Amino acid sequence: MMNKKPLWKIRVGGMEATAWNNAMKSPSGETVDRVAVTIDRRYRDSDGNWKTSSSLSLNDLMKAEVAIRHAIDRIIGDKEGEAA
Repeated sequence: MMNKKPLWKIRVGGMEATAWNNAMKSPSGETVDRVAVTIDRRYRDSDGNWKTSSSLSLNDLMKAEVAIRHAIDRIIGDKEGEAA
């Protein structure tokens, strides 16, 4: 299986919003590109190694909210750019 590369990443503190392109088939059979976003918290473990978690504290949720808002703005902006 080939690893898929993200379209882009947005980081706010330890939060990371990563955008992925998902090609889907419409009911008419046409291929349509959709952007999906994953939200992860990056942190270092006790040995200094980078880890990823989807478990978020209140502080993490506030950072995730900012990252999500930026992701929404980027997706909308990218779509508006396609229409031009």
